[in-house]
Amino acid sequence: MAPLHAVGALPAILSNISPYLNPPSLVVASLKALTLLADAAALVGPASTCDSQIISDSLFTPHHIESLQAILTSSSPEPVAQLQISLAAGLISKLCAYEGHRCALAKPNGVLDALASRLASFAVADGQVIPGAERQDGVSDSIPEPAPKGARLAPILEAIATIIADSRYRAFMLLTSPCILAVFPTSSTPFTPSVGVKSTWYSTDPHSVPLYGESLSAMDYLLPAVPPHRTSRRLRPKDEMATRERKAVPGTSVHENTRFEPFGPNLDSQVSESDRSESPLIPWLIYLARSRGHLEGLMAIAVLTPLFRADFATKGIREATLGLLIVPTLLQMLRDNLEQNSENDGMTVDAKTATNWKILERAPALLARLIIDSENLQQAAFDCKAVSALTRLLQEAYKSSVSIRQPMWSANPDEGMEEASRPASCVLGGRGHLPLLIHRIKVRESVLKAIAATSGKDDYRKAYVDQDVMPYVVESLARFPGKPLNIKERAKPDKPFEEPDPMEAQPGYGENARSVIIAACHTIRMFSRSVLILRTALVDYGIVAPIFKFLRHPDIEIQIVATAVVANLVLDASPMREVEFYSSLCFLSLY
Repeated sequence: MAPLHAVGALPAILSNISPYLNPPSLVVASLKALTLLADAAALVGPASTCDSQIISDSLFTPHHIESLQAILTSSSPEPVAQLQISLAAGLISKLCAYEGHRCALAKPNGVLDALASRLASFAVADGQVIPGAERQDGVSDSIPEPAPKGARLAPILEAIATIIADSRYRAFMLLTSPCILAVFPTSSTPFTPSVGVKSTWYSTDPHSVPLYGESLSAMDYLLPAVPPHRTSRRLRPKDEMATRERKAVPGTSVHENTRFEPFGPNLDSQVSESDRSESPLIPWLIYLARSRGHLEGLMAIAVLTPLFRADFATKGIREATLGLLIVPTLLQMLRDNLEQNSENDGMTVDAKTATNWKILERAPALLARLIIDSENLQQAAFDCKAVSALTRLLQEAYKSSVSIRQPMWSANPDEGMEEASRPASCVLGGRGHLPLLIHRIKVRESVLKAIAATSGKDDYRKAYVDQDVMPYVVESLARFPGKPLNIKERAKPDKPFEEPDPMEAQPGYGENARSVIIAACHTIRMFSRSVLILRTALVDYGIVAPIFKFLRHPDIEIQIVATAVVANLVLDASPMREVEFYSSLCFLSLY
């Protein structure tokens, strides 16, 4: 698709999205036109006059935000109204990438509350409202009508995840939205299930009773019971005698004073009052991630992750639940869609292909955000064979994306139809990038983030090196990458900074965005924490040259991450502290 020079048409298109002033069919057509513009803007180069920021700045103004809110709050069950809602939510997901826009959409009684009402309506439609919610004083009137049959859940979840992003304040705004509080009330009174439900749930693991105690909400009974002794096998041998002694003391936990205490059976005694007030929305999102399709499940995890990262979940219980239920689900989504993606040549982007690409682009980044600060979740990802899945996906992202273009038809066989021969008034704009190539560049960034997040221990880092991931990480440091080469295929330069960098994009490999380079630097930083990898793989692949050139990069963020890598490259155990290395560094600092 060619990038469109249609910025001048934006005011006319935007004037037709108000459902108060325009018929439904015109609103749908305008939303579809905006969606096509947003998709085209994602394929253009940075010098184009039609980029996503121009469109988003035009859309997310108070007047047009009011139109979006009117669309999202529509109570009509008609298919055309549901299509408007899906298109409006999709536009938010595609264009809301700036903090100012997110804050504007998250204002009280605004777009975020409208999306929260839509989300709650799906729980109402499935009969999953917290028992007794309708008897609450003051909020029972906020319970929305059930979602109609034609309603789509994935766009709503994706739009919510886009707005709350990494903001604890906006996550709090979601949890305290009137419709969420009405359908998922946080009660200080423990939920008491029926005898049949309780016996069935505990029959899966009778030892789960002391793990959860009385801190369960009604939504937790939709999930499998989490075994309390998940990490007991990882106790260190020197602690075994002390553990046996503590067993004999009444009221003490087997896992007391160990690193894995949050997984212990007496967790309920360690949960504070603030932890007990966890919103039932969180276990419901976990349930959606496991029970819905891949796209809806992924978007449920996209909403769940910022809530967990913002400490709105009961840390001990939810960490165990995420490690046993969400991390395997996320990696299984990745494997299933990777198999489907390998069968697609990328020449046609239909709805199925677009969904497959979205999952492959989002799943690794979500995994990275979910497990970044948790050793237990990193262990869970490693146990689920995340190393092989992520390595294979990165290899797929560096396949050549050269397209075979068919010649354009001409009525005169002696004349071509080249764009250069046409007047400028007949050309919509410069040629855009191949959608498959843009997809693979996004996958590179997402996978590199996941690799960095899952490389917290030497065993994990060594597993990646054994999977031969280094050529792909090193190639991600280049603005214009080429075919990744292993050690035997690479020509070693005589001097560290002698090898010139490519000055234009290589056919089929495109141009790595700055976010890809930053993610690759983070990955190199994690790998450099291993002395073995520092002295072997990083030296063999000549990681010194690109990293030290980044110290003079015009982008300040790339300079910062490169400096963090250098701090690990010049340790006492590093062979990169040699005199000739510093002489090369001094030479580099001259220009």
